[in-house]
Amino acid sequence: MKTITNRTQTKNLISIRNTMIDFIESSEKHKNSYFWNSSDLSSSQRRGKEFENCFTFKFEDKIFEVKESLTISCNNFYYYKEIFVDDEQRDIRAIKKVLKFVEEVLSNREN
Repeated sequence: MKTITNRTQTKNLISIRNTMIDFIESSEKHKNSYFWNSSDLSSSQRRGKEFENCFTFKFEDKIFEVKESLTISCNNFYYYKEIFVDDEQRDIRAIKKVLKFVEEVLSNREN
């Protein structure tokens, strides 16, 4: 688990930032995916598009656990995400708050 502070190494902050950006973009892209139709995809094409991601980090003495997955049936896409902060379920705003902090720290280091 990575800890995010003002003293975290730049390469680790960049890695964490990229992971959070990918998660937010994926979340935005797939949030209405239940309404997508997969009937024109073969079984192997459906399996190739499915994914499961998870990452954990510590920020301000709180542990963030993030999970997302996409499964595709014959008829529908199913996108699922969970964000827990100290075992309490939260929404994507929690990740956006941490991302804002990380970007500010990186911006200050460039100046």
